[in-house]
Amino acid sequence: MYTTELRNRKLLQRILLAILVFLVLFLMAMMRMRTHSEDFRNIDNMIHVDIIRSNGAIEHYPSGTVDAIHKGDQFVIYADDVSELKSGSALVFSIYNSEVRVYSDNSLLYADYYDDVKDYQPIGDRWYAVSLPDTSDCQDLRIEGTMVRNGTISLFSELRILPATSSWKSILSGNEFMFLIFSTVVIASGVLLIFFILTSFHDRQVRMGMWIALFSFVICNWFLGYKLFFYIISDDIHLNANIEYVSFFAIGAPFSFFMYHHLHKELYKKISFGFGVLFTVIFAISTVINYSPILMNYCDLLPYCRTILALSLLFFGVAVFTDTNEDMEGATANRIIKWGVVAAIAVAVFALLQAQVAAANITERLKGEQVDLVPVAILAIITALYVSVFSRYVQETMTKMEADQLKAIAFIDPLTGAENRSALYSHLNDLSLRNQKDYVIVFLDVNDLKVTNDKYGHAMGDELIAAAANLIRQSFREGTRGFCGRWGGDEFLACVYGSEADAKTCIKRFYQNLDEFNKAGKLPFRMTVSSGYAVSTTEKPVDYETAIKQADEAMYIDKKKFKELHGLATAR
Repeated sequence: MYTTELRNRKLLQRILLAILVFLVLFLMAMMRMRTHSEDFRNIDNMIHVDIIRSNGAIEHYPSGTVDAIHKGDQFVIYADDVSELKSGSALVFSIYNSEVRVYSDNSLLYADYYDDVKDYQPIGDRWYAVSLPDTSDCQDLRIEGTMVRNGTISLFSELRILPATSSWKSILSGNEFMFLIFSTVVIASGVLLIFFILTSFHDRQVRMGMWIALFSFVICNWFLGYKLFFYIISDDIHLNANIEYVSFFAIGAPFSFFMYHHLHKELYKKISFGFGVLFTVIFAISTVINYSPILMNYCDLLPYCRTILALSLLFFGVAVFTDTNEDMEGATANRIIKWGVVAAIAVAVFALLQAQVAAANITERLKGEQVDLVPVAILAIITALYVSVFSRYVQETMTKMEADQLKAIAFIDPLTGAENRSALYSHLNDLSLRNQKDYVIVFLDVNDLKVTNDKYGHAMGDELIAAAANLIRQSFREGTRGFCGRWGGDEFLACVYGSEADAKTCIKRFYQNLDEFNKAGKLPFRMTVSSGYAVSTTEKPVDYETAIKQADEAMYIDKKKFKELHGLATAR
C-alpha cells in the first residue's frame, strides 16, 4: 500500500511539474501572439442597425444595442465612412445563430446560406473574418443577416478591421490571460481525470477528484467555446458550436455526482444523485436528437437545460448551508466549499436568469456595460472544489496518522518495537477469516532471563529481550510470508505461511543468526533460545489456538532438554 501511494505521489508531482512548464511556455507564446491596439480599428461607434421583424415591422437603432432579435428576424448593420483601408485588411466580427452576407459598396464579399433540413445543426456564436478589397476608396460596409436558429441577439459589438493575416488574433485581443488560464485548466483537468481513473476507484477522495476533474474539463471547454477561442484552431462552425453545446449539456452531471459524495444528509445525497442521473439522461437524449434527422438541436433544447441547471444550483446552494453535521469529517473542507459554491452559484444563477430574460424578448440595454462575471464564477467554483478536496485529504491523512499512532501504542511492544500479543491475536484471527490452513506456529523462549536479571540487572535483561526480538524479526520476516512478535515476558511467537519445510528454513536461519550474534560478543554472555512448532495443513487443519498450545508444548520439551543438558532445574 505504501509503495503504491508513493508511486502515485511521484506521478502526481510529475504531472504538476509538466503543467507548470506548460504554463510558462504558453505564457511566452501568448505574449508573442498578442494583438496590440494599433493593429486594428474598432468600428463599433460607426455602426447603426435596422431590424426587419418576421411580421414585416422595421426598427431603426443608432448603435449596436437593439431589442432582442429572434429566429426569423432579419438585421442590417451599416458601417459608414470606412475609407482609408490598408491593403490586405479583413473585417472581423461575431454573430449568434445567423446566416450572414457582407457587402462593400453593394459588392458581395461573403455569404453563407443554410437549409433548415440539410443544415439543421447548432451554429452558436460564429466568428467571421471577411477579406476586404484592396482599395482605399471603400465608403461603407454592410452586414445583412437572418436568425436561423432559436436564440436571441441584443448587441452587435467588437466589429474590427485588422490585417487579414492576423485576423484570428482578434479573438485573443484583451483575453490572452483568460485564454491561458482556461486552456491550462482544461489540459490539467484532462490529465488529472486520466490519473484519477487509473487510480483506485474505491477510494472516496479519488472518486471526488475524478468528478471535479471532469466538471472542470467540461465547464472550461464550454467557456472556451462561448468566448470563440476554438476558432483559433478551426473555422468549422459546427465543430466549434458542438464543442460549446456538448460541454454545456455535460456540466450538470459531474457536479451533481460530486455533491452526492460531498453531502451527508441522506435526503440530499439522494436528490444529488437524482440530479446527476437526470443530467446524464438529458445529455444523452439531447445528443441523440441533435445528430438525428429530427429537426431539433442543442439550441432548441437549451432553455430546458438552463432551467433544470438553475434549479439544481439553487438546491445545492441550500444544501451546502443546511447540511450541518457536528460529527462531519473535514470541517474546513465544508466551510471552503460552502462559501465557494454559494458565491459561484449566485453568479451562475444570475447569468442563467439573464439568458432566460433575453429569451423572453426583454431588451438587454446594459449588456455592453456589464462586467463578465462568468469566468469569475467558474474559477471560484473550481477553486473551491479542488481546495475542499485537498483540505479533506489533509484532514483524513492527519486522522489516519493519529489512528496509526494509537494503533502503534495498542499493538506495538514498547521495549522491542515488535508487535505485541494483541497484534498477534489480530493476525491469528485473520487466519481464520481467510480460512488459511497451511501455516506453522513457532514458539520461542529466551533462556535464563531471570538469571540475567539477577546477575547483570534488569537493564541487561531488557537488552537481551530486545536483541532476541531483533534476531527473530530478521529471521522470520526475511523473504517469508507471515508475522512474528512478542507473546509476553521472554516468549515470542512467529507464524510462517506455507509448509513445515518453510518453517524449518526460518528456524535454521534464526539459529545461524543467533550463533553469529554470540560470536560477535555483543553481550557479556551467550544468548540461548528454546523453540518448538506446530503444523497445520490442508489435509490436517489445526485451529490456531490448538496450534499455539502444541507449539508451546514442543518449546517446553526443547527447553527441558536445554536445562537437563546444562544441569539446571526446569520451571514452567
